[in-house]
Amino acid sequence: MENMEYKERTFIEIDTDVFCWPDTVNVYVIRRGEKAILIDVGSGSVFPALERLGVRQVDWVLLTQHQREHTQGLYLTPPAALIMAPGDERDLFLHPEAMRAKPGTRPLRYTANGAVYIRPPVQPVRVDVFTYDGQRFTWQDLSIEVYHTPGASPGGVTYVLTGSEAGAGSGAVSGGGAGGRRLAFCGALCQAGATLHWLFDSEWDYGYALGFETLLTSIHLLRLLKLTHLCPAHGPVDCHPDRLLSGLADKLERFIALMLRDRSKVDLAVSAPVSVPTASPGLRQIYEHLFSFRTVKRHNAYILTSGTGSGLFIDCGIFLPRPLAAQFIDEKLSDLKNLYGLHRIEAVIVTHYHGDHISEIPHLTAKYGTEVWTTAGIARILRSPELINLSCTLPHYVPEAGPIAVARLLHDGEEIRWHEYTLKAHYLPGQTEFSLGISGWIDGRRVAFVGDNMVYNPDGNGHDAYVMYNSGGVLERGYIVCAERLQQINPDLILGGHAQEIPDAAAQVEKLKHWSHELRETLGELSAFEAYEYSVDPYWARLEPFNIDVVAGTNFPLTFHIRNYLTRPATFAGELRLPAGWRAEPESWHDSIPAGETYVGQTVISVPSGATGLGVVTVDITFNGRPIGEFAETRAFVCP
Repeated sequence: MENMEYKERTFIEIDTDVFCWPDTVNVYVIRRGEKAILIDVGSGSVFPALERLGVRQVDWVLLTQHQREHTQGLYLTPPAALIMAPGDERDLFLHPEAMRAKPGTRPLRYTANGAVYIRPPVQPVRVDVFTYDGQRFTWQDLSIEVYHTPGASPGGVTYVLTGSEAGAGSGAVSGGGAGGRRLAFCGALCQAGATLHWLFDSEWDYGYALGFETLLTSIHLLRLLKLTHLCPAHGPVDCHPDRLLSGLADKLERFIALMLRDRSKVDLAVSAPVSVPTASPGLRQIYEHLFSFRTVKRHNAYILTSGTGSGLFIDCGIFLPRPLAAQFIDEKLSDLKNLYGLHRIEAVIVTHYHGDHISEIPHLTAKYGTEVWTTAGIARILRSPELINLSCTLPHYVPEAGPIAVARLLHDGEEIRWHEYTLKAHYLPGQTEFSLGISGWIDGRRVAFVGDNMVYNPDGNGHDAYVMYNSGGVLERGYIVCAERLQQINPDLILGGHAQEIPDAAAQVEKLKHWSHELRETLGELSAFEAYEYSVDPYWARLEPFNIDVVAGTNFPLTFHIRNYLTRPATFAGELRLPAGWRAEPESWHDSIPAGETYVGQTVISVPSGATGLGVVTVDITFNGRPIGEFAETRAFVCP
């Protein structure tokens, strides 16, 4: 996957008595005679291989971060070895089950609007020492400094090694001159070429760049430590740390400036320049037959009315506490009846799956018999919001909400004949790939409804948020497509989510197009992969469903999805890791994937009759011969 060949595993000597074992991550071995300390453990394959180095005793295992590719082999650690882990990730090591709470009760600290961005160990980990920032300790003749460097992980750390042998290196990274060598083992914080591995691991919020800003701060910290070598979790060791870190900081700053949210949140006149107030507070009239529900809360609801008194919603999400939201809907519909002759609400078209756009649809269907229309992709998530680990699903906003049934599936390019209107459905990915656009002539103007794909900010670049956990990270399946399709539609007015009205549509779409291509170029420079998509798509390999309630003694279906973003065929293997006593048929997949295609494998999981509580199923992935680790998981909540 990366710009390097993955060959048969062997130890690489990177300095005197310092070795790298390529695995799911680089496992570093620091040797003194027959004793050693390890930096991370990967899959654990390093332990039986240590005899090649003459190592008979592991004194310490130092963990840089919590993710399974760093830690999944810990169960093979010799009992006498001490384990040190990041102090700021204590709960992730000691109580991983608590990090997998039932939907609606997930710890907000580790979610981006409901999407979980951690990959904790499956079982609690024995940790003997938790780090603290600035900690120092010695082992043999070496001094080891600990620096908390979060960013690639919420509480990641860097270990800096100095000592007599580290000062007179003769290995692969030696660059002449004795003394003063400082080797930093920095986890996934950075990579050769001033690049990053999984960018989505740093997406800790919804478009506000907290994780990336934190990562940038840690990079600046490393620059102050006068390092001679960077030993990252992925890729080769770098012997020009300042150059790498400086280049990475520049790239990150460009990326942050591009990805930050662009929604104008204050000035009503700026983002609603077309509509006018009506006699009903919170109801605005855009054209004669087109209305929006808008207060300072900026609700997600447009309603188109026909000459026969029928109404068609485009989304229906109201930013008010329950049951006030339903009450608000009822009041506005009553006012539409009294003021404009509305008699019935026939359907609601869903532009995307986000809960703040669909929260009042259950009320519409229950009270008014309203049908729900949308695409098959969106319908899957409305029916099963826990299918994929996505941000902003309905349970994030309304934990008690049930599935939403879809009466009509819309297809790309389909004409929707509704009373006197002929509307058209468009596949319109952008903020998320699960997105639908609607266009049509309304009161003599060509109007396009685009969901949250665009906002109106005359001084901005037109996007609402670049969020990888929206399944919106791959721009060729997102904003780039959105801009190109909107140029083809060529609307007079664009209506975005949160009551955003965009009258100068062509100019704003051109801004969106320019921004999306600039962001694509920046991501290509920032990603360590040959195909940047792997850095920004947390769903490139996944198990479905992500969360499921099951009954002990029964079976449930599970699917494994893995995407080949390369321009040539790729091989893969996926091995399921199951709780004790659980079975799967089959337990593994091995195949080749054509360029640009996705493989989907199916299995059936058998839950034993005595199972209770939480069962975590992971899949251990190898891609083109390179071990990736237990990247994806399913969380099965078992009822007796």
